[in-house]
Amino acid sequence: MSSNLKTSSKAAILMLLSIIFVLAMLPQACPNPDLAISIEIPAQFKEVSAGDFILFTVNTYLYRSSGRKDVYLSYNVKDEEGQTIATKTVTVAIDTHLSDIGRIEIPKETPPGKYTLEVEAVLSEGPEEEQRIASEEFSVIKVQSETDNTYKKYVVYLIIFISILVILVMYLLYKLIKIEEKKIAYGRKNRDDRD
Repeated sequence: MSSNLKTSSKAAILMLLSIIFVLAMLPQACPNPDLAISIEIPAQFKEVSAGDFILFTVNTYLYRSSGRKDVYLSYNVKDEEGQTIATKTVTVAIDTHLSDIGRIEIPKETPPGKYTLEVEAVLSEGPEEEQRIASEEFSVIKVQSETDNTYKKYVVYLIIFISILVILVMYLLYKLIKIEEKKIAYGRKNRDDRD
């Protein structure tokens, strides 16, 4: 019976060593780890004006990674027709997960409308390349320029000035009419007194 126990112990140890070997070799068996990416634009950057910038959060994940890898991130702002109007690229080193805040400028000549911020992540491992894309929409809105606000301010001042001027002219006309009425009344009184 003790020989059966020794044989089963040897088999259990051998099986345990085999499992450890397979687990140790798993990252080499899957040289290209799974890549995942997500993007989020905070609410205060969902509507921006041309010439402003957008802040956003990019989460990049490497599953089954066997160490630190370089991932190339490309941020692209695209219009409704899919034309790229702004782009920025960065390289980040990731073990398993990286959460990063990105910033991209919106060109000053960008017309108002709906746009898409697209993030493309590329992981190159030897001859193989893994690519993922995430995107989120935002809007470029028209903001009144300082010149428009100044113009409107002067129009309001002009209307107030003209209103005061009209009130002043009406008051002076009222006073002149009263003076003329007094002259007419005084002239009648003097005529009546002479007669």
